[in-house]
Amino acid sequence: MDVLSAINLDGSGLKPIGRFGEDAHPYWSPAGDRLVFDSLTQSNKRDEPPIWTIWQQGNLDTQGSREPVRVADRGAVGRWPIWLDNDWIVYTGCNFWAGGGSCGLFTVPSWGGDEARQITTTPSDMATDATGELIAFSCNPNGNWDICTINFDGSNLQNLTADAAGNEGLATFSPDGSKIAFLSDRGGSWAVWAMNADGSQPFKCFDLPGSMADDWLEERMSWGP
Repeated sequence: MDVLSAINLDGSGLKPIGRFGEDAHPYWSPAGDRLVFDSLTQSNKRDEPPIWTIWQQGNLDTQGSREPVRVADRGAVGRWPIWLDNDWIVYTGCNFWAGGGSCGLFTVPSWGGDEARQITTTPSDMATDATGELIAFSCNPNGNWDICTINFDGSNLQNLTADAAGNEGLATFSPDGSKIAFLSDRGGSWAVWAMNADGSQPFKCFDLPGSMADDWLEERMSWGP
């Protein structure tokens, strides 16, 4: 069974971190000493199917040493979490503490909160990376996937790739926050592209061999140091 694992940049030191094959979408804390991820969790009611919830793990030397990110005194229900520099976590979810009628991107402190704060209202939005308090996410406003950004407080929503023909997603910031790399099929074939953080001057980095599967948005990209 595949589990969450860590490895050094030179390929050495491979070690398992997670314990369950359902663990997915890991993202490092700003200090690099903790992980946040989503995992399928059995509902408290036996007749209900498992649900996706948000977890964090602090002891990376012990498989399965984890605790839920808590909202309204229960594990946060959601997917695709990322960890911001201000120690808040962004994830895709719904306001389950208020009936679950509004979905999109939510933010919550890593130590938990009575409620999570909603910053977008589109259920399909998926956060992929952040620099400081600027969040990059995959958005689909018009039938094609695009790269959007939004501030931590929900202000200044921008669609950076609205003018491109094709699908773009999996955005990740460069270490200095000045550029964004992303996956795109613009031009008819899948490739990794990059652009300035404001969406200007896009350029192709390299082509990918073959096409991507329909679940390509389940993947993550990261820009190394």
